[in-house]
Amino acid sequence: MVKQIEEAPGIYGQMYTNGIYVVIVTPMVPKDDADPPPPAMVRLSIRREDRGPLHDWRHLQWIKNDLVGQQCEALEIYPAEERLVDTANQLWLWAFTDPTFRIGFGFQERLIGDGATRASGAVQRPFSVERRPADALSPEEMDEKARVSGLMK
Repeated sequence: MVKQIEEAPGIYGQMYTNGIYVVIVTPMVPKDDADPPPPAMVRLSIRREDRGPLHDWRHLQWIKNDLVGQQCEALEIYPAEERLVDTANQLWLWAFTDPTFRIGFGFQERLIGDGATRASGAVQRPFSVERRPADALSPEEMDEKARVSGLMK
């Protein structure tokens, strides 16, 4: 899905592109006095090739999977104003490189819907055939799951 750009003068890290996005993967170096030392991490600097605004959650998940690993977790931070960096149509993910490390919050179970559901009125575009996860539930299966759990009559 992504290809590495061989030469990227002035860039610290590895640069990748897939025709839509440009991503720079930079190893995070912990402070010498960090106690305990933090888990190993990389920072993904992500922008669109046309430099337009971006935020397609599925695309970001696929980029994280392709460059860091499917079982690795990552964060996007909305910082305090005093730490805000907002200089371009670009965003950053901070990803843990240990596939066994889990962030101590967030969803604990996997649930993937493929299309809109009546149960919640949620709108979700369907997956392309090549990207559809094997465990993705159809809208009818999502509605049945909601009915069984008591979310829908």
